[in-house]
Amino acid sequence: MKRISILFLPLLLLFALPVHAQEPEMEWLTVFSDHVQISNRADYEALGREFVAMFEDADISGVSWVTVQSQPFGYAYVIQGMGPADMAEMNETWGAALAELGDGATKLTTRSNALVDSQGMSYLVLRHDLSYMPDEVAITADMPYRHYTRLFVHPAKGQAFEATMPAWTDAYRDAGVKYGWRTYQVVTGSDLPAYLIVQAAASEAEFYEHRTEIQTIVGDKLEELRGKTGPTLRRVEESGAWVRPDLSYDGGS
Repeated sequence: MKRISILFLPLLLLFALPVHAQEPEMEWLTVFSDHVQISNRADYEALGREFVAMFEDADISGVSWVTVQSQPFGYAYVIQGMGPADMAEMNETWGAALAELGDGATKLTTRSNALVDSQGMSYLVLRHDLSYMPDEVAITADMPYRHYTRLFVHPAKGQAFEATMPAWTDAYRDAGVKYGWRTYQVVTGSDLPAYLIVQAAASEAEFYEHRTEIQTIVGDKLEELRGKTGPTLRRVEESGAWVRPDLSYDGGS
């Protein structure tokens, strides 16, 4: 399979399945990423738009990806609903698409690779049971800003961490908070266990307006919640991200 970050390189898959991977409320995501220096981003994005246009002109079906740009993850290409068990299907589908596009796709890939410092690949699982109103935080263009909170959990405290999450959901629901979050469990990579909390807003400014509003609505309960979750964590990292429709493609897969 070519890489989907203009796109995907062949993969070495070393992963550990989450304990809860077979539960019906979990949804897999496969994420490929390119890390690109600031000086190369304009050229890289121009090639990305060419790649998307090539797919659109050929009306390629069965292949889709959503591009999200952020500082920690670079350009992340998210394939929703696909996990380790779907790799053979993904290879076949992408192979057919790239064969249909021909040499043009190969040349774009080669030019794009020259602008990339490093690449990554990971599996994430959407944990509905640890999320609040997850359907309200789907990857959409109308709410392009994403706020990432990466929670790095102590290896011996994974169950304790998850046990604290329902109290957050209850507190937000009881207070009538209308802004949700999605919790993803990071399944592959280093520095595990880790979880990614994703919140959506129309802009970065709007997100912080929401945060202030939540602080007022939920009040002192937030400190109580942090006091229970905090001891299960090794560290917390926050960052912003933006959905990039111009670098995404929907082939109806």
